[in-house]
Amino acid sequence: MSNVPFYELSPGDSIEFADITQIPAFENLVAEEIDPTMTPEEHEIWMGRVALKDVIRPLRFNGTIADIELVVMDTPHDLLMSARERGWKFLNHPSFSSRPYEVDDETASSYRGFTFLANAKSSGRGTIGQIQAELWYGRVGNVVTPSRKVLDNDQEAPAYIHKDVYKTGTSIKRYLTRPKLEKDAFIDLEKKSKKIGFGVLKENMMRPIIQNMRQ
Repeated sequence: MSNVPFYELSPGDSIEFADITQIPAFENLVAEEIDPTMTPEEHEIWMGRVALKDVIRPLRFNGTIADIELVVMDTPHDLLMSARERGWKFLNHPSFSSRPYEVDDETASSYRGFTFLANAKSSGRGTIGQIQAELWYGRVGNVVTPSRKVLDNDQEAPAYIHKDVYKTGTSIKRYLTRPKLEKDAFIDLEKKSKKIGFGVLKENMMRPIIQNMRQ
């Protein structure tokens, strides 16, 4: 499934954050890019969401989360749909969706996905491992439910397409896998991959010449 590039970033590139408190501002930019027609009511509810910093900390880890990077995914909706097959479990939290669905192509192209990486540091032991999770943002749209009915000509009936039902009150869905704390980093970013600080990315995204990426 094709995916519109996230501005100048390419799959494998990473966005670096000075600390985790910058993540909400980044999420706001992503949400505005995904759905620039968000209603005032939807925007108000979105702004009141639970912060990622309050749920990304792995269980039984009370140290510092540092060296934060979000690595841009290729074909994010496809990776969302295969997350469980790849060994991930979804976070069960009211502010996050936990049941990914097949959606129509237009909705799928709105999805943005990132691998969350950070170093878990202890005051007495230094870096003790890497915090790993996968994170997605997507627009509420049409769900595609494959048909199980076979027609008289042995053809499968068309898929059933219906409007997604969401409980958060916003037009943006968030998905987060349960964070893991691993002793060894499972991703070595390629040297050719681009790293960009959030401040630079924010400045670029706020420029008037940026076009609506859904066009």
